[in-house]
Amino acid sequence: MAKRKVNLAVVLVLYMILFSIPFYLDIYYQTFYYVFISTLFLVTMIFEFEEKAVTEERFYRKWKKTRKRGVVFFALKEWLKTIGSIIFFLVFGKMIESGIPFLQALREYAGVWWLILLLGTILAMILIFVGWHEKNEKYIRIHSKINT
Repeated sequence: MAKRKVNLAVVLVLYMILFSIPFYLDIYYQTFYYVFISTLFLVTMIFEFEEKAVTEERFYRKWKKTRKRGVVFFALKEWLKTIGSIIFFLVFGKMIESGIPFLQALREYAGVWWLILLLGTILAMILIFVGWHEKNEKYIRIHSKINT
């Protein structure tokens, strides 16, 4: 319980910092910034306060389907999530920092897309390898708990 309180306190402090950044720095598109941070905050709080049993049950059902589909499906899904997240955060960050429109922010990275894809693929491969094994172990642990 103490660990959960510490985690919650750290998360709240980090969000307070994120919410206060526009007071100290010039942030363009402040509406998008606050909507993004608020949505992220709500999602974090939902996951933080969700019951562990409900979370494990949902994980068990989803991972059972993913295991049936195989590691290739899992790898493709994780790769798309990783590349999409990297591109989103780079472009969104450039828009917020510079105040430029979306398409212009995309053009800012036109010369280094290959590097972004390469580094994103390397990161995704690491996440895929670790994620598959970690989730498999969690699935086996929950499966053995259910069957006993």
